[in-house]
Amino acid sequence: MTNPELEPIAVTIPLTLSAHARATQFRQQHLQKSSQVYLNSLAVSAVEIYLQRLEFDTNFAASASANPLMRALMDVADLAIDHHGVLECRPVLPNARDVLIPAEVWSDRIGFVAVQLDSGLQTATLLGFVETVTTEKVALSELRSIEFLPSYLNSIRQKPASVHLTQWLQNQVDSTWQTIEELLGLQQPAWQYRGNQSASTQLISRGKLLDFDRSGEAIALVVEVAPKDALKVNIAVKLCPTGSRAHLPPDLELMVLDEAGIAVIQAQARTTEMINVEFSGEVGDRFSIKAVMNGISAIDQFVI
Repeated sequence: MTNPELEPIAVTIPLTLSAHARATQFRQQHLQKSSQVYLNSLAVSAVEIYLQRLEFDTNFAASASANPLMRALMDVADLAIDHHGVLECRPVLPNARDVLIPAEVWSDRIGFVAVQLDSGLQTATLLGFVETVTTEKVALSELRSIEFLPSYLNSIRQKPASVHLTQWLQNQVDSTWQTIEELLGLQQPAWQYRGNQSASTQLISRGKLLDFDRSGEAIALVVEVAPKDALKVNIAVKLCPTGSRAHLPPDLELMVLDEAGIAVIQAQARTTEMINVEFSGEVGDRFSIKAVMNGISAIDQFVI
């Protein structure tokens, strides 16, 4: 029987204008190592495009290669993937037999992808990957096929910790979630005191900021929980504008997902002042809150 990993399948990615624009911008910031920086940036873009097609949540902004200081100090070509870790994306020149992986980027990586750039820098071919390295030169023949990368990433997915709402009722709240006063400073927006549950003396209200467009005017995600009886709680979830915004962006969407990840409640802003959904659950129930805007999603998991 033939081992499929002995005959790896390569994936070719067209290098877009935006990929070249980013590489050009980075190259101009590092004239003494401009070629290295340019090729590294193209390799990262190729892997980024590939993983986004497969609906992995890449996070280039959180990568060291997005940081001018790190690019100046290191030969780095990394790409952060939310809930997974960091991949190193190493450029390979045409006709090369090895991929070069500097020792300075061995640590804190979940894998290393070899990206062969064509002579005209119009396409990039993802040749394969390795999970770990112990030498700076890895033969291309030793790579695992790129077709196994998605399943490998799924196998190491980091499950985010769930927020325990019953602990909120015992005043045990993680510092990630702030009081409304802490969240908005001296602001007291009208939505703060609205809602059917606000009369409850046992109501616990906490929030966090979601900065979808990095404009500085984030959306406030507010979760309120109050006991209904010994085994049930009432829950309200709100999305509210902050700063100078009077209304929510029209394409902002809120979803409540069940334990299987199926949306059981959905609401869209449509230029309203606030999205507010209310429901109840029993101790032990699990659900997630998903907010989506501009194609970017933020998910928080909860257990009652």
